[in-house]
Amino acid sequence: MDVASGSATQITFYYRDGQVESFLIPQPVGEQATTTSQFQMNTRHLLESHWWILHLPERTVFINTNNVLKVEATPPIPNLQGRDVLPLAEQVTPMQATF
Repeated sequence: MDVASGSATQITFYYRDGQVESFLIPQPVGEQATTTSQFQMNTRHLLESHWWILHLPERTVFINTNNVLKVEATPPIPNLQGRDVLPLAEQVTPMQATF
């Protein structure tokens, strides 16, 4: 599995207690590509779930979404669209004023 080749997506969870965990999620091999609307529906359904279950080769991980502050996906997922999605966003360093 490789994020750079597009054969996997890296998902990083940022928890309330300051811990961070990353997982590689493989792209389905040999399966018919999902349409944009199917992909968007599947992703939104996952984000609305209270528990995420990740099956790893050595264990199964249960993540309670109430403890997650932020989720990052690499590479980006440009197929997500809708009124709650902000396209063309850029991350910047905030300026701090000292008085």
